[in-house]
Amino acid sequence: MVKDMSDISRKQKLASAKKKLKKFQQDKSPLVSPVGRELDAEILRGIQNNHIFKTPPIVLKTKNSPENYTQTVSQKLQFTPVDLDKENEQAKVVESSFEVAKPENGTDIFSENSLYSTPLSAKEPTKDEELQNNLASYKRANSILTNQVNEQRKQILILQNKLKNELASVNHLNEQRALKEQLEVHIQTIGILVSEKSELQSSISSLQKKLALKESDTKQLSQRLENACKNTVELEKRIAELQQLENQFKNLNKELAQERDRFSIRLYKVSQEKDELLLESKEMHAKLQMKAEECAILSGQVQELHSRLQNGEIIVQQLTTNSIDKAALSKWQTEKEDLLQLLSEQKSVVQKLVAAKSDLLQKNNEQQGNYDYQIEQLKNKINSLEGEKHTILDKNNDLVNTIKSLQSKFDHQALSKSQDDTQFVTLAKYEEAVASKLNTEKELDIQISENRRLGLQVFEQSQLIEALQSNLDLLQSETSSKSLLLEQIQADKETISRALQQNKALKEQLAELEDGFVRVSNHSAELTGKLEAEQHSNKDIAAKLSEIQLSMEETKLQLATKTSLCVGLEEQVLHIKEELKNVQNKLISREMDLDLSRTELQSVKIELESLTQSSIQHTNQLMFIEKLQEELISAQDAINKLSNHNAHLQDVLNEQRTDRESGNLYPSSGMEDAGEEVASFQENKIEGDQEDSDISWDDVDDGEDSGYPNNVVHFTSQEVEDMQAQLHHLQEERLKVINLLQQQREESFHTNEQLEEHVELRVQQRLTQIQRELQEHFYEQTEALRLKVTSLQEALEIMRKNEDVSDFEANDTLSNGSLKDAFLQLQKRFKSLMDMKAQLLDRIDQLEYMNMKLENETETIGEYVALYQTQRKALKEKFDEKDRTILYLTNEHTRMQNKVSQLHQLVIQLIEERSGTDTKNKELQDHTYRQLTIQSESINDSEKSSLQYNLDNLFGEVNTTPDDELELTKEIQIQPSVNTFHNQTTQKILQLFEQLETTGEGFQHGWFSPAARKHAFTPCKQCSGSLINL
Repeated sequence: MVKDMSDISRKQKLASAKKKLKKFQQDKSPLVSPVGRELDAEILRGIQNNHIFKTPPIVLKTKNSPENYTQTVSQKLQFTPVDLDKENEQAKVVESSFEVAKPENGTDIFSENSLYSTPLSAKEPTKDEELQNNLASYKRANSILTNQVNEQRKQILILQNKLKNELASVNHLNEQRALKEQLEVHIQTIGILVSEKSELQSSISSLQKKLALKESDTKQLSQRLENACKNTVELEKRIAELQQLENQFKNLNKELAQERDRFSIRLYKVSQEKDELLLESKEMHAKLQMKAEECAILSGQVQELHSRLQNGEIIVQQLTTNSIDKAALSKWQTEKEDLLQLLSEQKSVVQKLVAAKSDLLQKNNEQQGNYDYQIEQLKNKINSLEGEKHTILDKNNDLVNTIKSLQSKFDHQALSKSQDDTQFVTLAKYEEAVASKLNTEKELDIQISENRRLGLQVFEQSQLIEALQSNLDLLQSETSSKSLLLEQIQADKETISRALQQNKALKEQLAELEDGFVRVSNHSAELTGKLEAEQHSNKDIAAKLSEIQLSMEETKLQLATKTSLCVGLEEQVLHIKEELKNVQNKLISREMDLDLSRTELQSVKIELESLTQSSIQHTNQLMFIEKLQEELISAQDAINKLSNHNAHLQDVLNEQRTDRESGNLYPSSGMEDAGEEVASFQENKIEGDQEDSDISWDDVDDGEDSGYPNNVVHFTSQEVEDMQAQLHHLQEERLKVINLLQQQREESFHTNEQLEEHVELRVQQRLTQIQRELQEHFYEQTEALRLKVTSLQEALEIMRKNEDVSDFEANDTLSNGSLKDAFLQLQKRFKSLMDMKAQLLDRIDQLEYMNMKLENETETIGEYVALYQTQRKALKEKFDEKDRTILYLTNEHTRMQNKVSQLHQLVIQLIEERSGTDTKNKELQDHTYRQLTIQSESINDSEKSSLQYNLDNLFGEVNTTPDDELELTKEIQIQPSVNTFHNQTTQKILQLFEQLETTGEGFQHGWFSPAARKHAFTPCKQCSGSLINL
């Protein structure tokens, strides 16, 4: 309000001064004579040509002595011839005073020509050279001034001659009055200008202070911005390095996962093989125990046969004493020796088998130790890999934490940047204020110099007024001095006209300054409005940013909860993976055990083959012993026949005795009959021995199982086929289950690979998208800056074209230069404000872009979470299906074990029942012995000789009835058929077990191996005929 009032008062004063000037001109115009008009025209021409009545170009300024500012030539315009000498003296005084004042007071001397071209701030070598140059220029100026003064004097003389003719006119008094009034008006305008100048100086000082403060603020803000830019660049580099490290750690994790999967597969295979080998080893141990029991039984049988052989040898010795053929005895001895050799060979074979078994056990133990060592090594490797994996996971977590911290720092810096933008606005304002301060300082310097110049002019004018007054007094006192007064009045007119012109120029300058000030004020008001609008928009942006921060905090909380859930899920997955690893380790250990058991089974198979060969040899020996028993029985029959023949001979002898006693000395018919009977008996005996030997050796092959009992539990062919069908069905189910498990494993592995590939693709896509967005944003920023630069350049060119250069060149005074500087400062300020506005708009665009980016990232995170949940559900379903299949397999496994164990028990029962053949043989021997005792009791004791008595005591007679013989023959015929039937069933069952044993798959697995269908049965050495493949 105060400013408005001051502006109004100033305008009123200017208007009143203008009115007075108009009145003065109106009053003056009718009084001017044509001669005065001609004089005025000539004065104006002289002013335009810079010949007459111009202010001297040399101005001497000092700080200590204001009285010595200027010495003008116009003060000493006199019409005496001494003027030239005085002016020369004055020039010398000026030069001497210049030389004295320059070192003492540090004055600033400038000429009219060098005022705008060579300022004091120009770079010149030294002060002395400057002084010399200034002296030369001033000497030149003095010579020019002297020439001008001479010319002006000539013109003055001409004018004096003209004025002498018009001294008589009375109009001079009126003109003097008008000039006085005009001087008063000028004095008023000068006072107004001085007051305005003081106001401007106060405003400039306040602006300078504000500019100093803004400069300090702008420097601080610029330093902060530089530090923030450096920090952002360092953070971006760090983020790039961390991304590279993350990629490397991901690759390492993939490689470790692949190696882990390989080791798990290998462990699983080894565990399976180990389980199979354990089962095979158990089966082989059971079979070895069975074979050991059979060997013990066979050894008992051999001992019994030894005892029988000894008894037979005793009997043979007794028979040899009773005139038995020596050929039969020699045969029996050779057979005995052969049997002994066979026994010794079998013993050596058994010893070799025992040694081979011990070697195989040692080898198995060594192999088991090697496998245990390998398993430990694999476990150590797995532990080391797990440790490395944990370390890598820890490093990855650390890197993730560092990335999060860097992101938080980056967000914080982004917020700080948003705060720094406001500070940047203030910095820009401060810079503008500093620039305006500098400009105002320059303007102040110029205005100070102008004020000094105006003060000198005022002082000169006051002196002139005093001189005019003195001249008027002299004119009044002395009429002779009127001419001088007129000349002085003319000079005063000229000076006044010049002052009026200067006042007009000053008024125009003031009007321009006022207009510029109004424009600046309007522009500042507009800028303040824009700044307030921008501050309001910044406040809105800050509110939006606060809302975004709140939403971000909420999203961060949600992300934290989701990450906690993800961590829990990851822990569950890791727990499941650890369980799977444990299961895989168990499977691998089982496979290793299976490998060991397989090796053991192979060794046991070799042992069993050797045992089967030895058992075959034992069976052959048993058959040979049975043949010997049959031969003994045939020998007993022969002995019985001989006893009968002896009895018959005794009867014949008794008859002969009776005949001799009766007197018949030559009973030829009876003797011949007896001789014939003896010969026929001997022939029959020899033939019977041969037939018995043939039968005995031929029956060796057919009578392998002649001693089996009748009450044997056997399986029918339908039951065997049913069992085979069940085994086939179980094998097919097992194969199906194995295929299902393999498919599920392959599917799970494939899904895991797909998930990893999907995650990698999404990450790569995200990175490429971010890079593209950054490139696009950078390209947009560069284009925007380029467009702004081009627009500013165009605006500057337009402003330069629109400038009125003619106005500036028309008035080459210091005021015009100050206006130029002020205009340039305004232009700079306008440019800076426009730049600030553009920067604010760019910042708003950046914030909006960041907001969009964050929204997209939250959406992608939500999509990842949903995808993770679906994948987790799928994995849970797959694991449940696997558990179901495993339960189903275990149930089937147990069921098969039960079935095969039942079958195994039945086979064992059958073998145990077959082992009772010895008891049945004993029963047959007892039966024959009873028959022999019955026959021996039927013979009369009185008809027996001592030799016959001894034989009867040893053997007794065997007299069988036809019914007993039929029963014996029936039993002998029935036994081979029954034995053959039982042999077939037992062979089938044993072949099934052998088929299960060929591939190392025991009865606990419960399936047929494909090798069972292609089993090549090795025939017996003593068998003949075609083999039947099942």
